[in-house]
This record gives sequence, structure tokens and C-alpha cells, in this order.
Amino acid sequence: MAERSRILLTVPLADTLVQRLAEIAPEELEVVSLTPLRTPRDGFPSTREMACVSADALRPLRDARIVLGAWTRPLQRLIAEHGGLATVAPRLEWIQLTSAGADHVDVSALHAHGVTLTTAQGVQARPIAEFVLASIFAWAKDVPSLVRRQQSRRWQRDGVLEVTGRTVGILGFGSIGLEVAALVRAIGMRVVAAVRSTPSPEQRERADEIVPWSDRESLLARSDYLVLALPLSDETRGLIGEGEIARMPAASVLINVGRGDIVDEDALVRALRARTIRGASLDVFATEPLPANSPLWELDGALLSPHVAAGSDRYDARVAELFVENVAAFRAGRPLRNVLR
Repeated sequence: MAERSRILLTVPLADTLVQRLAEIAPEELEVVSLTPLRTPRDGFPSTREMACVSADALRPLRDARIVLGAWTRPLQRLIAEHGGLATVAPRLEWIQLTSAGADHVDVSALHAHGVTLTTAQGVQARPIAEFVLASIFAWAKDVPSLVRRQQSRRWQRDGVLEVTGRTVGILGFGSIGLEVAALVRAIGMRVVAAVRSTPSPEQRERADEIVPWSDRESLLARSDYLVLALPLSDETRGLIGEGEIARMPAASVLINVGRGDIVDEDALVRALRARTIRGASLDVFATEPLPANSPLWELDGALLSPHVAAGSDRYDARVAELFVENVAAFRAGRPLRNVLR
């Protein structure tokens, strides 16, 4: 009999999906829940919460070959404090994250231990694209002003815009950017995207125009709505600063659903105060939660949300489906989806 593959869950998984895992190869799979390290629905465990977890709670990791869930900084620190991966999880081969991003994970440490890391890239694409579409409509129909006037019982009729024919510029033309493009083109908007390499057939199909990454400044100057769907890296950190914002049209709106550190928030605040751009919809911030003293809270030109663009009542099911698919591939020795190199 082949060696049993212990699957450790650090997030809740529906019983029906646990059963599906068991049905893939009941003689080989054992699904175990690491309850003390489960990720609550409203965020990752805090450093304080993780500090309360004893070394005994890590014992299930010792026999785990596969982990599904969050691999948080507090969990990584806890493992380091108890001897590192070689001691705490000597048999670990693969971690399936429930997040699309992995900038919070010490990827090099995992690779050094021979652990494969896969992300949930693509799972968030539809809800984030819907959030972007909602932001576009909110600014076109001046919803922020409507809400303020309602609160002050003020009847004031100003002009609103149609979005048909407007240009959406996209930086980050992966799964999220592609989904954004599909939705906005369906309502008659034009898509211009910047890419670093030769565009794929799908990218060419979804965009009206593709420019090389080196020419992205021309995209800024032509975007009525600039969508940032980029991961955080050394190249993208601070990508949108004073100069880049200055190249945007005065009536344009910046929508960031990537990472907060991509945008120079101080420069953005100055631009919104000076009204050199019309507005910004921000779902991500350099510091989260956004500090109470941040000037962004009080700016009429800022529409803020607490990193919820990816939220969906179908998110868990999509992650689980991806995981079930990858478990079958892992067992058969086939390539896994969304491997992070």
C-alpha cells in the first residue's frame, strides 16, 4: 500500500468537500484539521493569538505531507521558534494557500526545505472584477456625492457620466485583469493593458490595445479608469507615485485592487486634495487596517473598502475545488496548478 498522504487543514472545509478528498483515494488520504491554527473568516490569526498556541498544537504538522490554508507570518515565526520546518514538519511536501498572493510567505525557506507552494490565483478574479465594475459605476454616477447629500438632506442635481466608450487602463493583466477586461468590454468600455512579455492569445482577445510595459506611461495618460491588479514585488513597490499620478487625466479615477504598497499614498492624498485626478477607489493599503489618522478617511475623492474586494459567498467552494483538483494531480504525479516558483 502506498504511503498515506496526511492533509492538514488550517481553514474550515465543508464536509462534502472533505468527503470528495477521501473519495479520490480513501486508502491513501487522511484529512486532519489543525483547529487551533484555523484562520477566522474575518482575517488571519494575530501575533498575540498565535503566541498563545503551544508547541503541542503544532504536533499534527509533524506527519503532514499537504497543508491547505493560511501560512501566516505568526505561524511561520512559531515554527521557527520550535526548531524550524525540518523539526516541526519534516514530511511536508506541499502547501496550498487559500490566498492568491504570497508576499506574506517566506517562499525561499519553503523551497529550501523542498516544499512546493501553490496559490489560489484565479479564484478571486470574478469577485474582484465585479468590485472594479462597481467602482467604475460609483464614480460615473457620482455615488459618493449622492451618499453625502443624502446624509445632509441636501437636494442637488449634478451631471453624471455614461461609461460606454470610456477607456479602462489595466496594469496587471493576469487572471484578475483579464476578468476585469471581460466585464468592462461587455458594457462597451475600451481596454488598454500593459504587459511585460509577449501577449498571450487570451490577453490579445480581451484587450482593445496592448502596450509594452516600457510604454505604460502612455496608458496612464489615456485611462479614464486606471485599474491596478498587480502583485507586490521589488518592481511594483511604489510604482504609482507623484509623476505617474500627474500623467493621469484630471477626470480619471484610480482603482487599486492589487497591493497597497504599489501606490505612494502620500502622493495620492496630495493629488486628491488638489483635485488633479477625480477620485480613487482603494481596497488595499500600505498599512492594514488603515490607521485612524490616515487623511484618506476624510477625503471626498477617496472611496475606501477594508480589503474585501475578493470577498464572495462562493470563495471557499472555489478554493476547495482547486484544492481537490490539485490533490488528484499530486497523487498522480502530474503538475499542480498555480505553483509559485
